[in-house]
Amino acid sequence: MNKEQMIALMEAHLLLNVDREKTIDNDASALDLHLSGDAYYMKQGSIKPFNKSYHEIINDSVYAEKLNKNEDTFLLEKEKCYIFKIKEALHPCIKASPIFGQATAKSTVGRIDVIARLIVDGMKEYEKFNPSEVVSGEMFLEITPINFNVKVKEGISISQLRFFYGEIEHSIINDRAFINSILNLRDDIPNDGTLSVDISNTIFHQSNNDVAAAFRGKEQITAPIELWGKDNYNPEDFWDIEKSTEINNLKSIVIERNKFYILRSRERISLPPGVCIYCRAMDETLGEMRIHYAGFVHPYFGLNRKDQKKGTPLIFEVRGHNVNVLLTQSEILARLYFYRMSMPATEGAANYNEQELNLSKFFKGWGKE
Repeated sequence: MNKEQMIALMEAHLLLNVDREKTIDNDASALDLHLSGDAYYMKQGSIKPFNKSYHEIINDSVYAEKLNKNEDTFLLEKEKCYIFKIKEALHPCIKASPIFGQATAKSTVGRIDVIARLIVDGMKEYEKFNPSEVVSGEMFLEITPINFNVKVKEGISISQLRFFYGEIEHSIINDRAFINSILNLRDDIPNDGTLSVDISNTIFHQSNNDVAAAFRGKEQITAPIELWGKDNYNPEDFWDIEKSTEINNLKSIVIERNKFYILRSRERISLPPGVCIYCRAMDETLGEMRIHYAGFVHPYFGLNRKDQKKGTPLIFEVRGHNVNVLLTQSEILARLYFYRMSMPATEGAANYNEQELNLSKFFKGWGKE
Protein backbone atom coordinates (compact mmCIF):
# COMPACT_ATOMS: atom_id res chain seq x y z
CA MET A 1 0.00 0.00 0.00
CA ASN A 2 1.19 3.52 -0.73
CA LYS A 3 0.96 6.62 1.43
CA GLU A 4 -2.58 7.56 0.38
CA GLN A 5 -3.84 4.03 1.08
CA MET A 6 -2.23 4.02 4.54
CA ILE A 7 -3.95 7.33 5.28
CA ALA A 8 -7.23 5.65 4.30
CA LEU A 9 -6.52 2.91 6.88
CA MET A 10 -6.06 5.62 9.51
CA GLU A 11 -9.29 7.34 8.52
CA ALA A 12 -11.09 3.99 8.78
CA HIS A 13 -9.65 3.68 12.32
CA LEU A 14 -7.93 0.38 11.53
CA LEU A 15 -4.71 2.17 12.58
CA LEU A 16 -4.82 3.88 15.96
CA ASN A 17 -2.75 6.55 17.72
CA VAL A 18 -1.21 7.74 14.47
CA ASP A 19 0.28 11.18 13.86
CA ARG A 20 -0.45 11.40 10.15
CA GLU A 21 2.33 13.81 9.20
CA LYS A 22 5.00 12.36 11.46
CA THR A 23 4.33 8.69 10.85
CA ILE A 24 4.48 8.22 7.09
CA ASP A 25 6.93 11.06 6.40
CA ASN A 26 8.34 10.54 2.89
CA ASP A 27 8.64 6.76 2.88
CA ALA A 28 6.37 5.77 0.06
CA SER A 29 5.67 2.19 1.11
CA ALA A 30 5.89 1.97 4.91
CA LEU A 31 4.54 3.40 8.13
CA ASP A 32 7.01 4.68 10.75
CA LEU A 33 6.46 3.15 14.20
CA HIS A 34 7.34 5.19 17.28
CA LEU A 35 8.58 4.17 20.71
CA SER A 36 6.42 4.92 23.72
CA GLY A 37 7.81 5.55 27.19
CA ASP A 38 6.62 2.09 28.29
CA ALA A 39 9.92 0.17 28.34
CA TYR A 40 11.26 -3.04 29.88
CA TYR A 41 14.54 -4.86 30.42
CA MET A 42 14.09 -8.55 29.58
CA LYS A 43 15.67 -10.38 32.51
CA GLN A 44 15.65 -13.79 30.81
CA GLY A 45 16.74 -12.41 27.45
CA SER A 46 14.77 -12.47 24.22
CA ILE A 47 11.43 -14.30 24.36
CA LYS A 48 10.09 -15.43 21.00
CA PRO A 49 6.43 -14.54 20.45
CA PHE A 50 4.12 -17.41 21.38
CA ASN A 51 0.54 -18.03 22.42
CA LYS A 52 0.79 -16.00 25.63
CA SER A 53 -0.06 -12.32 25.29
CA TYR A 54 3.07 -10.18 25.18
CA HIS A 55 1.32 -7.67 27.40
CA GLU A 56 1.24 -10.38 30.08
CA ILE A 57 4.92 -11.21 29.53
CA ILE A 58 6.23 -7.69 30.08
CA ASN A 59 4.12 -7.34 33.23
CA ASP A 60 5.47 -10.58 34.70
CA SER A 61 8.43 -9.85 37.01
CA VAL A 62 9.93 -13.25 36.15
CA TYR A 63 10.51 -12.07 32.57
CA ALA A 64 10.72 -8.29 32.65
CA GLU A 65 11.71 -5.28 34.71
CA LYS A 66 10.24 -1.88 33.94
CA LEU A 67 12.79 0.73 32.88
CA ASN A 68 12.93 4.25 34.30
CA LYS A 69 13.89 7.19 32.14
CA ASN A 70 17.15 8.99 32.79
CA GLU A 71 16.62 12.63 31.77
CA ASP A 72 13.96 11.58 29.22
CA THR A 73 16.21 8.96 27.63
CA PHE A 74 16.79 5.24 28.07
CA LEU A 75 20.30 3.76 28.05
CA LEU A 76 20.32 0.35 26.34
CA GLU A 77 23.44 -1.66 27.05
CA LYS A 78 24.97 -3.85 24.39
CA GLU A 79 24.18 -7.58 24.43
CA LYS A 80 21.06 -6.99 26.54
CA CYS A 81 17.45 -7.26 25.39
CA TYR A 82 14.72 -4.65 25.85
CA ILE A 83 11.05 -4.32 24.95
CA PHE A 84 9.27 -1.04 24.12
CA LYS A 85 5.58 -0.71 23.54
CA ILE A 86 4.85 1.00 20.22
CA LYS A 87 2.65 4.12 20.25
CA GLU A 88 0.72 3.09 17.16
CA ALA A 89 -1.67 0.12 17.31
CA LEU A 90 -3.90 -1.98 15.09
CA HIS A 91 -7.63 -1.90 15.79
CA PRO A 92 -8.78 -5.42 16.74
CA CYS A 93 -11.34 -5.15 13.91
CA ILE A 94 -8.44 -5.55 11.47
CA LYS A 95 -8.93 -9.26 12.22
CA ALA A 96 -11.88 -9.26 9.81
CA SER A 97 -10.00 -7.41 7.06
CA PRO A 98 -7.74 -8.63 4.22
CA ILE A 99 -4.87 -6.41 5.50
CA PHE A 100 -1.54 -8.15 6.17
CA GLY A 101 1.67 -6.57 7.47
CA GLN A 102 5.46 -6.94 7.27
CA ALA A 103 8.01 -4.98 9.34
CA THR A 104 11.73 -4.31 9.52
CA ALA A 105 14.16 -2.18 11.48
CA LYS A 106 15.29 1.01 9.77
CA SER A 107 18.67 0.88 8.09
CA THR A 108 19.97 3.61 10.40
CA VAL A 109 19.94 1.23 13.37
CA GLY A 110 20.94 -1.90 11.46
CA ARG A 111 24.13 -0.12 10.46
CA ILE A 112 25.20 0.21 14.08
CA ASP A 113 24.54 -3.46 14.87
CA VAL A 114 21.23 -2.98 16.66
CA ILE A 115 18.61 -5.68 16.15
CA ALA A 116 15.05 -4.33 16.37
CA ARG A 117 12.15 -6.73 15.74
CA LEU A 118 8.44 -5.99 15.79
CA ILE A 119 6.06 -8.13 17.84
CA VAL A 120 2.35 -7.88 17.06
CA ASP A 121 0.35 -9.21 19.99
CA GLY A 122 -1.04 -12.64 19.12
CA MET A 123 1.49 -13.50 16.41
CA LYS A 124 3.87 -16.44 16.85
CA GLU A 125 6.69 -14.88 14.83
CA TYR A 126 8.46 -11.58 14.56
CA GLU A 127 8.17 -8.86 11.93
CA LYS A 128 4.74 -9.59 10.43
CA PHE A 129 1.07 -10.00 11.13
CA ASN A 130 -1.70 -12.10 9.71
CA PRO A 131 -5.04 -10.36 10.39
CA SER A 132 -6.77 -13.53 11.58
CA GLU A 133 -4.20 -13.93 14.39
CA VAL A 134 -4.26 -10.35 15.71
CA VAL A 135 -5.52 -10.22 19.32
CA SER A 136 -5.36 -6.85 21.08
CA GLY A 137 -3.72 -4.94 18.24
CA GLU A 138 -0.91 -3.80 20.55
CA MET A 139 2.59 -3.76 19.06
CA PHE A 140 5.97 -4.02 20.76
CA LEU A 141 9.56 -3.62 19.61
CA GLU A 142 12.32 -5.92 20.85
CA ILE A 143 15.64 -4.03 20.79
CA THR A 144 19.05 -5.68 21.24
CA PRO A 145 22.21 -3.60 20.73
CA ILE A 146 25.19 -5.83 19.89
CA ASN A 147 28.34 -3.80 19.26
CA PHE A 148 27.60 -0.39 20.80
CA ASN A 149 25.65 0.95 23.77
CA VAL A 150 22.79 3.14 22.54
CA LYS A 151 20.31 5.68 23.85
CA VAL A 152 16.67 5.97 22.79
CA LYS A 153 13.83 8.26 23.80
CA GLU A 154 10.08 8.32 23.57
CA GLY A 155 8.76 9.31 20.15
CA ILE A 156 11.66 8.23 17.94
CA SER A 157 11.18 5.74 15.12
CA ILE A 158 13.58 2.86 14.48
CA SER A 159 11.16 0.45 12.82
CA GLN A 160 8.64 0.56 10.00
CA LEU A 161 5.62 -1.47 8.89
CA ARG A 162 4.28 -2.23 5.42
CA PHE A 163 0.66 -3.06 4.69
CA PHE A 164 -0.57 -5.42 2.00
CA TYR A 165 -4.06 -5.91 0.60
CA GLY A 166 -4.17 -9.70 0.69
CA GLU A 167 -1.43 -12.19 1.49
CA ILE A 168 2.10 -10.85 1.14
CA GLU A 169 3.21 -13.61 -1.25
CA HIS A 170 0.54 -12.59 -3.75
CA SER A 171 2.32 -9.26 -4.32
CA ILE A 172 5.65 -10.81 -5.33
CA ILE A 173 6.91 -10.12 -8.86
CA ASN A 174 8.60 -13.14 -10.47
CA ASP A 175 9.17 -11.76 -13.98
CA ARG A 176 12.94 -12.23 -14.50
CA ALA A 177 13.10 -9.82 -17.42
CA PHE A 178 11.55 -7.14 -15.24
CA ILE A 179 13.92 -7.90 -12.37
CA ASN A 180 16.89 -7.64 -14.73
CA SER A 181 15.66 -4.25 -15.89
CA ILE A 182 15.96 -2.97 -12.29
CA LEU A 183 19.25 -4.62 -11.34
CA ASN A 184 22.57 -4.17 -13.09
CA LEU A 185 23.61 -7.54 -14.43
CA ARG A 186 26.40 -9.33 -12.64
CA ASP A 187 29.14 -10.21 -15.18
CA ASP A 188 26.50 -10.28 -17.94
CA ILE A 189 24.72 -13.19 -16.25
CA PRO A 190 20.96 -12.64 -15.86
CA ASN A 191 20.14 -11.88 -12.24
CA ASP A 192 17.17 -13.67 -10.70
CA GLY A 193 16.97 -11.34 -7.72
CA THR A 194 20.06 -12.19 -5.69
CA LEU A 195 22.41 -9.65 -4.16
CA SER A 196 26.18 -10.09 -4.10
CA VAL A 197 28.92 -8.31 -2.19
CA ASP A 198 31.31 -5.74 -3.65
CA ILE A 199 34.62 -5.73 -1.80
CA SER A 200 36.57 -3.67 -4.28
CA ASN A 201 38.15 -0.64 -2.64
CA THR A 202 36.22 2.57 -3.17
CA ILE A 203 36.87 6.20 -2.24
CA PHE A 204 35.05 7.11 1.00
CA HIS A 205 36.99 10.25 1.99
CA GLN A 206 36.81 12.56 -1.01
CA SER A 207 39.30 15.21 0.13
CA ASN A 208 42.07 12.65 0.80
CA ASN A 209 41.04 10.06 -1.80
CA ASP A 210 41.13 7.43 0.99
CA VAL A 211 39.72 4.05 -0.01
CA ALA A 212 38.02 1.19 1.83
CA ALA A 213 36.13 -2.00 1.05
CA ALA A 214 34.37 -2.10 4.42
CA PHE A 215 34.03 -0.39 7.77
CA ARG A 216 34.61 -2.44 10.93
CA GLY A 217 33.03 -1.47 14.25
CA LYS A 218 35.52 -0.75 17.00
CA GLU A 219 35.27 -2.79 20.18
CA GLN A 220 35.33 -1.67 23.81
CA ILE A 221 33.45 1.53 22.97
CA THR A 222 31.42 2.57 26.02
CA ALA A 223 30.11 5.96 24.87
CA PRO A 224 26.48 5.41 23.79
CA ILE A 225 25.11 6.38 20.38
CA GLU A 226 21.88 8.38 20.44
CA LEU A 227 19.41 6.89 17.95
CA TRP A 228 18.09 10.24 16.78
CA GLY A 229 19.51 13.31 15.11
CA LYS A 230 22.05 13.42 12.31
CA ASP A 231 25.80 13.98 11.91
CA ASN A 232 26.38 13.75 15.67
CA TYR A 233 29.51 11.57 15.84
CA ASN A 234 32.95 11.39 14.27
CA PRO A 235 33.19 8.05 12.46
CA GLU A 236 36.86 7.67 13.40
CA ASP A 237 35.82 7.25 17.05
CA PHE A 238 33.64 4.22 16.31
CA TRP A 239 34.90 2.62 13.10
CA ASP A 240 38.07 1.21 11.55
CA ILE A 241 38.75 1.04 7.82
CA GLU A 242 39.12 -2.33 6.10
CA LYS A 243 40.75 -2.62 2.66
CA SER A 244 40.47 -5.65 0.41
CA THR A 245 43.47 -7.55 -0.91
CA GLU A 246 43.89 -10.07 -3.71
CA ILE A 247 44.27 -13.78 -3.00
CA ASN A 248 44.65 -16.00 -6.08
CA ASN A 249 43.41 -13.10 -8.24
CA LEU A 250 40.25 -12.69 -6.17
CA LYS A 251 39.50 -9.58 -4.15
CA SER A 252 39.08 -10.76 -0.57
CA ILE A 253 38.47 -9.55 2.94
CA VAL A 254 38.67 -11.44 6.24
CA ILE A 255 35.57 -11.29 8.42
CA GLU A 256 37.03 -11.68 11.90
CA ARG A 257 35.11 -13.58 14.53
CA ASN A 258 32.74 -11.52 16.70
CA LYS A 259 33.36 -8.34 14.72
CA PHE A 260 30.84 -6.21 12.85
CA TYR A 261 31.25 -4.93 9.28
CA ILE A 262 29.50 -2.59 6.86
CA LEU A 263 29.80 -3.60 3.17
CA ARG A 264 27.94 -2.80 -0.03
CA SER A 265 26.32 -4.73 -2.88
CA ARG A 266 27.66 -5.01 -6.42
CA GLU A 267 24.17 -4.65 -7.84
CA ARG A 268 22.81 -1.12 -8.15
CA ILE A 269 19.08 -0.68 -7.80
CA SER A 270 16.74 1.78 -9.52
CA LEU A 271 13.12 1.40 -8.43
CA PRO A 272 10.11 2.77 -10.35
CA PRO A 273 7.14 4.20 -8.41
CA GLY A 274 5.10 0.98 -8.65
CA VAL A 275 7.67 -1.39 -7.09
CA CYS A 276 9.21 -1.85 -3.66
CA ILE A 277 11.67 -4.44 -2.34
CA TYR A 278 12.24 -6.58 0.74
CA CYS A 279 15.87 -7.63 1.12
CA ARG A 280 16.56 -10.77 3.12
CA ALA A 281 19.77 -12.67 3.84
CA MET A 282 20.03 -15.88 1.81
CA ASP A 283 20.35 -17.66 5.12
CA GLU A 284 20.41 -16.11 8.56
CA THR A 285 23.81 -17.72 9.03
CA LEU A 286 26.18 -18.29 6.15
CA GLY A 287 28.86 -20.58 7.55
CA GLU A 288 30.48 -18.74 10.44
CA MET A 289 29.07 -15.38 9.52
CA ARG A 290 25.72 -13.75 10.22
CA ILE A 291 24.09 -11.41 7.73
CA HIS A 292 21.39 -9.51 9.59
CA TYR A 293 20.33 -7.17 6.84
CA ALA A 294 16.63 -7.55 6.27
CA GLY A 295 15.24 -4.29 5.06
CA PHE A 296 12.87 -2.33 2.90
CA VAL A 297 13.76 -0.54 -0.30
CA HIS A 298 11.16 2.05 -1.21
CA PRO A 299 9.90 3.18 -4.62
CA TYR A 300 12.15 5.75 -6.33
CA PHE A 301 15.26 4.40 -4.55
CA GLY A 302 18.32 4.88 -6.77
CA LEU A 303 16.30 6.80 -9.32
CA ASN A 304 17.40 10.21 -10.59
CA ARG A 305 20.64 10.44 -8.61
CA LYS A 306 22.17 13.90 -8.47
CA ASP A 307 25.55 12.51 -9.55
CA GLN A 308 23.95 10.84 -12.61
CA LYS A 309 25.15 7.37 -11.57
CA LYS A 310 22.86 4.51 -12.52
CA GLY A 311 21.25 2.99 -9.47
CA THR A 312 22.33 2.74 -5.83
CA PRO A 313 23.92 -0.20 -4.00
CA LEU A 314 22.40 -1.66 -0.85
CA ILE A 315 24.35 -1.99 2.39
CA PHE A 316 25.15 -5.29 4.11
CA GLU A 317 25.55 -5.62 7.88
CA VAL A 318 27.77 -8.62 8.60
CA ARG A 319 28.92 -10.12 11.91
CA GLY A 320 31.55 -12.83 12.26
CA HIS A 321 30.78 -15.81 14.47
CA ASN A 322 33.22 -18.30 16.00
CA VAL A 323 36.01 -18.40 13.42
CA ASN A 324 37.43 -16.03 10.81
CA VAL A 325 35.86 -16.20 7.34
CA LEU A 326 37.42 -15.23 3.99
CA LEU A 327 34.82 -13.30 2.01
CA THR A 328 35.51 -12.92 -1.71
CA GLN A 329 34.22 -10.63 -4.41
CA SER A 330 30.72 -11.37 -5.77
CA GLU A 331 29.68 -13.88 -3.11
CA ILE A 332 25.87 -13.96 -2.92
CA LEU A 333 24.63 -12.81 0.48
CA ALA A 334 20.98 -11.86 0.09
CA ARG A 335 17.83 -12.31 -1.95
CA LEU A 336 15.51 -9.55 -3.07
CA TYR A 337 11.73 -9.91 -3.07
CA PHE A 338 10.12 -7.50 -5.50
CA TYR A 339 6.62 -6.40 -4.53
CA ARG A 340 4.01 -4.88 -6.80
CA MET A 341 2.51 -1.73 -5.28
CA SER A 342 -1.28 -1.86 -5.46
CA MET A 343 -1.10 1.83 -6.37
CA PRO A 344 2.13 3.57 -7.49
CA ALA A 345 3.86 5.74 -4.93
CA THR A 346 3.46 9.45 -5.58
CA GLU A 347 6.71 10.38 -3.81
CA GLY A 348 9.83 8.61 -2.67
CA ALA A 349 12.23 8.62 0.25
CA ALA A 350 15.49 10.46 -0.37
CA ASN A 351 17.41 8.80 2.49
CA TYR A 352 20.52 7.02 1.24
CA ASN A 353 19.57 7.54 -2.41
CA GLU A 354 23.09 8.81 -3.13
CA GLN A 355 24.90 6.24 -0.97
CA GLU A 356 27.89 4.17 -1.99
CA LEU A 357 29.76 2.73 1.03
CA ASN A 358 28.02 4.68 3.78
CA LEU A 359 27.63 4.59 7.54
CA SER A 360 24.45 5.43 9.40
CA LYS A 361 23.15 9.01 9.32
CA PHE A 362 24.20 9.41 12.96
CA PHE A 363 27.83 9.85 11.83
CA LYS A 364 29.46 12.84 10.19
CA GLY A 365 31.38 12.49 6.95
CA TRP A 366 34.93 11.21 7.30
CA GLY A 367 37.37 14.00 8.12
CA LYS A 368 34.67 16.46 9.20
CA GLU A 369 34.91 18.04 12.63
